Amino acid sequence: MDGTVKYSDGTVPKGAIAVITFTPDKTNPGPKAQSSSGDIKPDGTFQLRSTVPGLDGTFPGNYKVTLKVLKTYPGTDSLVAKKFDTPDTTTLNAEVKPGQQHFDFVVDKP
Repeated sequence: MDGTVKYSDGTVPKGAIAVITFTPDKTNPGPKAQSSSGDIKPDGTFQLRSTVPGLDGTFPGNYKVTLKVLKTYPGTDSLVAKKFDTPDTTTLNAEVKPGQQHFDFVVDKP
């Protein structure tokens, strides 16, 4: 499972740390849903990794999508709006279906 993360102007949030995480939505998780994450590359692309051996991506279900894009490491200066920090505040969602492999996300600057 892969995708892209970009600002509305088409540029990419580039930081010393750039990670996207899919966290199961508590209101409607899939039967095996669990968190998966991946690094956001300098071109904005990402590929999710699962903690389940042999599974690329994640199980079908509904997910809250969070981002951690920090200017420096270590650091606290985020390059995306704070609302994308936690599953409780993010406005990004993903419905993973069997065979669905690509998601594109547009995010706000801080």
